[in-house]
Amino acid sequence: MRNSDNEFFEAYKKLEKLCSEIYNCKNGVSKYIEEMEKAEISGKYKISGWETFYKNLKHSRYIRNKIAHESGNILYSTKADVEYVCDIYDSILNQKDPLAVLEKINKSKSKNITKTDIYNYNNKDEDNYGKNNFKLTMGIFVFGIFLALLILVLVFNNLGYLK
Repeated sequence: MRNSDNEFFEAYKKLEKLCSEIYNCKNGVSKYIEEMEKAEISGKYKISGWETFYKNLKHSRYIRNKIAHESGNILYSTKADVEYVCDIYDSILNQKDPLAVLEKINKSKSKNITKTDIYNYNNKDEDNYGKNNFKLTMGIFVFGIFLALLILVLVFNNLGYLK
């Protein structure tokens, strides 16, 4: 196991232990994911960052399973993966995770919820992903226009219009 994978695995074990203690079960992260799936309809629309948190948690479990069940010199985790697991752990520990916030909202039944009570999972890479995705799309678009113009020049050149 590589150093990054080892660091990830240790962080994940800590998260797994916390979730197992919360749900009093063996597979705490899986149970947390199940609870998110049960509450998805209401939570997804009430809690900013619900989907990102859910996807990062599932991705983290996937990486953990790869590390635990496959061998070899393949690097499965990145520094960002370790940070995601640590962020998830901290948010659950401090009751800032989506399920805890949803529970607070449901218990309050009041419109006087402060902004600090609303969970916002700010993924460091989420904003960059949107920007990079836009840049990639625009790059492909510009390349497509360039390619179309090049083809037109070649066609007109072969037909004798540009001589």
